[in-house]
Amino acid sequence: MMKFNNKKSMVGQKILSGVGYGSMGCSIPYAIGACYAAENKKQIISFSGDGGFQMNMQELMLIADKNLNIKIIIFNNNGLGLIRESQDRYMNSRYFGTNEKYVKCPQMDILSKAYGLSYVKIKKIEDCKTIKDLFNDNKSCIIEVIVDSSQRMYKLFCYNIIRIKFIII
Repeated sequence: MMKFNNKKSMVGQKILSGVGYGSMGCSIPYAIGACYAAENKKQIISFSGDGGFQMNMQELMLIADKNLNIKIIIFNNNGLGLIRESQDRYMNSRYFGTNEKYVKCPQMDILSKAYGLSYVKIKKIEDCKTIKDLFNDNKSCIIEVIVDSSQRMYKLFCYNIIRIKFIII
């Protein structure tokens, strides 16, 4: 779960969000639906955590096959970060199923290549310069953003935020 501080929609943009639905994994299906609703004439940006992405990564086949203009941004912390935060807060940091011992994120570069999608990995802020060209074309791509697994988001948590599971049209 993340929030975009002071995010204002520009003219012609819409934000679709799964806030309040407990909808881990909904970003890619939302993106596909939004793309079809826009008749594939608008660029769709899907934001997902690594765990949510894995719930519907099979949809990459449809995205690639139909040449949908969807940019998929995956925040990879290798371990279901939001669930891990709940374990911190409510279970005295007793972790189960939320670290690299139990959760492995696939190699996104290989997965992207398998579906014929462009791929960029961002490990540090300087790497962001490499993605500009990806947003200037109509092709689908995966942008993997590596996030430190110790980074906690619960300070950002409240019911009035836009969660990571949203799409900007």
